[in-house]
Amino acid sequence: MTELVVKDTALLLCETKLTDVPAIYQLINSDRVYLRQYKDWVDAIRSTADEFAYVERMIRQSQEKLFNLVLGDQLIGLLNLHHVQLDQGVAEMGYWLHSAYHHHGYMTQAVKELTAYALNNYQLKQIEVLIAKDHVASQGVVARAGYQLMGQSKQSVYYQFNYQNALLWRYKKE
Repeated sequence: MTELVVKDTALLLCETKLTDVPAIYQLINSDRVYLRQYKDWVDAIRSTADEFAYVERMIRQSQEKLFNLVLGDQLIGLLNLHHVQLDQGVAEMGYWLHSAYHHHGYMTQAVKELTAYALNNYQLKQIEVLIAKDHVASQGVVARAGYQLMGQSKQSVYYQFNYQNALLWRYKKE
């Protein structure tokens, strides 16, 4: 099981296991009102069983990776690598953080660590993140993590109860 200590912090990124599902569901449930604004999947997760099915599917898909973000011994968010295309050397990253932990730099540090890990261990050349054009805080996370704004994507993302145009951010391996 992969565990990454985020340098100079009390943060730990660890690969999600099925035994983590109750804690993940509790975290989602405790911040449901906030998360609902930004994540279209929140209302689909109505029970531990729903979250279990999602995590199980991610674990089975060997090229999709899900990571817990832990501060001390407290789960505070999740990050994932999805749409991994090893033949093209590219993957997308997604993330969310419980609102009680915003504005401390935790997600920026976690994105930096997962980016470095993914580029070095999965033969990736670049990682992309799609962010709603009005989601300034999330754009700040990836900008501080070294991602470059590539422009507007043809895809849309969920933000504040609506789908809107997304901006494409990219980190390229040097």
